[in-house]
Amino acid sequence: TNYIPLVRAGAFIYAGTRDQARIDAYGILPDGSLNEFPEEQDPEARIFDCKDLIQRDGILYAIEQDDRRIVTFTIQGGGRLADEPDTKTQSRQAYAYLLLDGEDRLYASAFNAGRIDLYIIPPGGEFTENPRQREVAHTWSDTASFPTQMIIDNGILYVSQMGIGRIDGYVLGADGSPPDFPSTSTFALTDSYLNSITMGSFPP
Repeated sequence: TNYIPLVRAGAFIYAGTRDQARIDAYGILPDGSLNEFPEEQDPEARIFDCKDLIQRDGILYAIEQDDRRIVTFTIQGGGRLADEPDTKTQSRQAYAYLLLDGEDRLYASAFNAGRIDLYIIPPGGEFTENPRQREVAHTWSDTASFPTQMIIDNGILYVSQMGIGRIDGYVLGADGSPPDFPSTSTFALTDSYLNSITMGSFPP
């Protein structure tokens, strides 16, 4: 199948599919290689158009892009997942990537809306159902920007803006909320289509 996001959790690699609408789990062998076939899961963990997948403390957070929301799966015994998500956010945006920061902050890049949304994860790691959870803060929408990946360093959220070919930086508030507009930006690069970002250092 056409896997897109991958994440490791314990002794398994979890892979989100798009065409098969599921999450597969591969056992990691002692030498680091993977089993040839995914673990048998009956029923399968169903998710439609899984765009990104991250994990913390035995919970997978996944973008279900068809339904424009974020969902959670709790990893069960033997690495298995339930056939349906445990909790879901409100249907809000067609998100591209997720980023966890601290104990409870979850950032999501809203690709089509051109903004970054902030969710606060309740104690226990799962979203609230009544009422169904939604974002608590977001940046100003710029539908030309198409934000993709994000990283945080020293209290600044850096975002690769694929549509406008630049990196924007948002100085986060004490509660993790980003300002409406970027605090700093690189020059725009024509035809660059920046869709990923990482942090590093160069020798002097």
